[in-house]
Amino acid sequence: MSQSLRQSQGAREPEKKESNPAAALGQFLLLIITLACGAIGYYWLTSDISGEYMGQNRDLGQVTIAITRKPANIVGDITYGREQPAPIIDGQMKPNGQIALKFQQGSSGFQGASSVFQGKLNEGILKGSLYMDGAEYPLSLERNPLATLHRRIQAIFP
Repeated sequence: MSQSLRQSQGAREPEKKESNPAAALGQFLLLIITLACGAIGYYWLTSDISGEYMGQNRDLGQVTIAITRKPANIVGDITYGREQPAPIIDGQMKPNGQIALKFQQGSSGFQGASSVFQGKLNEGILKGSLYMDGAEYPLSLERNPLATLHRRIQAIFP
């Protein structure tokens, strides 16, 4: 009786779909390509020094170092407290991961004093010291992921 009732109400038995091996292979390949692109993107974001690093110092206030690594040099600037951004005039990265950045303090028309940051990048944290006016300021600057991504995209597509 229940079978005749289902037939009279128009209910159908669910149809079984046959699996298509070509479609399954295509989906698998798409998954592998997506994972590979994600891994390459993650490696690119974490392995390059380019980015924006932020931290606090008791004497300087909030310190931000923005770095963009180009094939021939390193460009960027440092901002701390209420000072104007000071551009990098010389930047070097050594094979052991040591970073040396020299900043020009003061306006472009005036030869102001320079400051030097020496440190090391390890897992998104830039640790080192800023040497300025005969004083040493220890810094621990953490990478800002969103600002870093924005700067890297700007470097690729100006």
